[in-house]
Amino acid sequence: MKYLFELDREEPIEIDSLVGSIKVIGDDDSIIAETAVYVDDWLTALVEGFSKLSQINMKVEVDILSEPSDLIFQKNDNEVKLIYKNISLLINSYDEAISKLKDIIKLLFKELEHIPNWKDDLALTELIKFIE
Repeated sequence: MKYLFELDREEPIEIDSLVGSIKVIGDDDSIIAETAVYVDDWLTALVEGFSKLSQINMKVEVDILSEPSDLIFQKNDNEVKLIYKNISLLINSYDEAISKLKDIIKLLFKELEHIPNWKDDLALTELIKFIE
């Protein structure tokens, strides 16, 4: 499984408008891909969903703040099914998904390092806590 994002480079990056594209590629090669989205909203929703699943088998629906559709997580043992709109993908390892999510958030933060006080943005608080 893999997470990918790309920030829109047409304008300088602004902390309150992290617009770009995001992809989640499952172990079954299914892809959830969205363009012209707030990347931080998506990453926050992924963090929330995986965090709520923690160690128990369950189904969780997470509101992506800037999107009309929810992100749905279904955990069975260590496997996770991720559903968005009419697309579902399989993640074979919950633990690997968490590790890779932390890595992609760190990559986003590298993109923001040149912005003064970027860590003070409230929209990034949950992401910062997640990787600590």
